[in-house]
Amino acid sequence: MNEYPPTDKDDITLLAPSFGSDCDWLNEVQAASCMPVKDAIALSFVKALSKSLLDPKNKNFPEIVALGFWLRNVSCPLTAQSDAQLHKPIGLTVHFAPGNVDTMFVYSWCYGLLLGNKNIVRLASQVTPIQSALINAINALLQLPEFAQLAARNKFVQYPKTSNWTARLSAIADARVIWGGDTSVNSIRAYAAKPRTRDICFADRVSAAILNGDELDNNDKIAHTAQRLLRDTLPYDQQACSSPRMIFWQGSTSALTALLESLAELLNEQIQPSLTRANEQLVFSQYAAANNGAEVIWRGQITAIVTQQPEAVISQHLGQWCFIVIPVTQPSDIGAYITDRFQTLTYAGYQSEEIATILTAPQYTGIDRVVPIGEALDFNYLWDGIDLLSGLTRVVNVR
Repeated sequence: MNEYPPTDKDDITLLAPSFGSDCDWLNEVQAASCMPVKDAIALSFVKALSKSLLDPKNKNFPEIVALGFWLRNVSCPLTAQSDAQLHKPIGLTVHFAPGNVDTMFVYSWCYGLLLGNKNIVRLASQVTPIQSALINAINALLQLPEFAQLAARNKFVQYPKTSNWTARLSAIADARVIWGGDTSVNSIRAYAAKPRTRDICFADRVSAAILNGDELDNNDKIAHTAQRLLRDTLPYDQQACSSPRMIFWQGSTSALTALLESLAELLNEQIQPSLTRANEQLVFSQYAAANNGAEVIWRGQITAIVTQQPEAVISQHLGQWCFIVIPVTQPSDIGAYITDRFQTLTYAGYQSEEIATILTAPQYTGIDRVVPIGEALDFNYLWDGIDLLSGLTRVVNVR
């Protein structure tokens, strides 16, 4: 008989499903069996959730709208059985959601759901309007009779970091999906788990864009690139791991100035100036200038720090529409700056094959995604170099 760490039932809040709160939700989810891969009920739920999130009432939350569109076209190419392989759910998956990106828990949970797993999602303790809107939408659907099977197998909870519940959930998990900073990831991984429990970890990462200024040779191209760059940075205040904080810039410096001006105009249409944000930009720019003599370019609510020593300042970067600009003479120059902390590289003014050829060099230990500018936040089952579909299924080799 398994011995689990003692926990206090009053120390945890069941956020969803919120009905039937008198039942023992943990025993319920443990007792339930997994469902088939890409079960019709799960597919129907994802479609219904997409429709709910795309309701006009969420128009002021671009992150929720983006999630709704993603759910409408979610890609899960696995089938239950191929010619020589049988794909089965891994079991009970515990998702530890990050605190800085409110929608992220839905992405990994959605794959866990579609792959037939039972899921417990631990949400960040800080309640936000986006988190509340998502939980309300999920709750409303789980109360429908047609989704009763999913309600028994999917639970959303909240508890303080000091609670023993992380230890308890780790002890029963067949997989742990851990989002957060390096410290949070290592803290959760330190809790004992079953010998075959899989840990899928998404820790601290940084991302960049590489832009060819010589190709931005007219106002239309500049405006288009600015719109795409805004799409990558406006949600989550540029703090998402895949949002570019650095720009590798090749070519015309006048095009860089024009791009920053165009981006500043677009940003002014979306958000109001903030004294707090301006102060944070000022402090960061002064820090950069003092540490490595960086040049500072101010354009409205946009700040660019032009330097060839980004490692001295990137650890202090807090988002807020500050861009660390690194001049390069050719794309291969980025090799001097790429570390294993780099996740996404967006590009404009180049062909994808040109960037891919550079990354074949063995010294590149970072960059797990290369996508056109404007697609940095488009989540995929291949994320951080990890295949979520493989990680959350058990493959039976049939011969």
